[in-house]
Amino acid sequence: MTERKRERYTGFFLLIVSILLLILIPFGIKESAVSSGVGSAFFPKVLAVSMIILSISIIAKTFFNKGTEEEHDELVEEEAAKEQVKPNYWNVLIVLLIMLIYIFVLIEYLNFVVSTIIAMVAVMAVLSVRKWYSYIIVIAFIVLTDYVFRELLSIQLP
Repeated sequence: MTERKRERYTGFFLLIVSILLLILIPFGIKESAVSSGVGSAFFPKVLAVSMIILSISIIAKTFFNKGTEEEHDELVEEEAAKEQVKPNYWNVLIVLLIMLIYIFVLIEYLNFVVSTIIAMVAVMAVLSVRKWYSYIIVIAFIVLTDYVFRELLSIQLP
């Protein structure tokens, strides 16, 4: 099976899963009587619609991508050869340990923002992220997530 067909099947599979999610969300999540229109099923629905759009784009890419099957397969093989990196299992174990400490220790004693910043900075350090602005982006995203949940959605994070 060529890479293009594999991508097409993946796109169709994701499209079916996302449509099923969109259909099943109202049955699995109880709507609250919030007058603003943003209830507990809002974000799952947004994610399901996003998955539908991305699945359609994957499928469309396989049909409308220029070039022959052979050129596409050769390009994919070249990219795979470039990206082939020997896995470091110690890093995986350390990241797993950091996540367990985050879930069972940090969240229990610290609030969401502080504990998540500590955990993510530790994970990025283990994975050798050297660009300082990557740390700033992660911290800003964590603070923004807390703000959206706390102020806009009135949901208190742990």
